[in-house]
Amino acid sequence: MCCPGTFSDLGANGIHFDPNTGTALRVDRLQDMQLGPRIVAAFVPIHFGTFGRTASRILWALLGLLPTILFITGFAIWRRRRLRTAASGVLSPERDRSESLAEVRNT
Repeated sequence: MCCPGTFSDLGANGIHFDPNTGTALRVDRLQDMQLGPRIVAAFVPIHFGTFGRTASRILWALLGLLPTILFITGFAIWRRRRLRTAASGVLSPERDRSESLAEVRNT
């Protein structure tokens, strides 16, 4: 942690300077903030994965890759199933179209 009373080193405390003169205009300290901003500041380390140092950052990186991995494996399963059914001729598009037309004519 950066300073006592802060939740992370990502800047819950801040000093605002005048760009022309360099004088301090305002000092924002987490300890002096109301409950709402303090709760929001507590979510910052969870969002960035900095609450457990390196171990949590690695975990957050792996969890960030999880949607991509799920997409790739899902696509591979779908494609394998699609190729297998096309090779067996069970659900060919031509056969489905002709069967659906026959059903419409019979009704």
